[in-house]
Amino acid sequence: MTPMRMALVGATIASGGTTPRPYLARSLRASNGRSRSLASNASLATPISSDVAAQVKVLMEACVARGTGTAAQIKGVKVAGKTGTATLATGRPHAWFVAFAPSGAPRVAVAVVVEHAGYGGAISAPIARQVLIAALKRIKT
Repeated sequence: MTPMRMALVGATIASGGTTPRPYLARSLRASNGRSRSLASNASLATPISSDVAAQVKVLMEACVARGTGTAAQIKGVKVAGKTGTATLATGRPHAWFVAFAPSGAPRVAVAVVVEHAGYGGAISAPIARQVLIAALKRIKT
């Protein structure tokens, strides 16, 4: 599983069950200042029902509100997320965290994996929090 695929899993839950087409850049800006959008509203598939997505979203919100993902909380923004720890045969586990925000009207989905670092809630959730804060600030401007 790649971080991009896990971000799409989060985005699928955020969008009510439909997997959006990912993009790595929102727009291109030429040296003359003209901009061209690269983002689209296209979707790839609908792998789960809206009812299932809504149920999982509630659980992801609870994970951040009072579970293992509390390190991803952002004051004034409801964040939905899920921690993960990929254990290995030897060495420290990989720390995962998948999130989207604001959960009521999602704008950003993120997946963070830190290899051989420990637990997702302790290591990756705080990183995801910082990424979400930065992304949400850029979207507002």
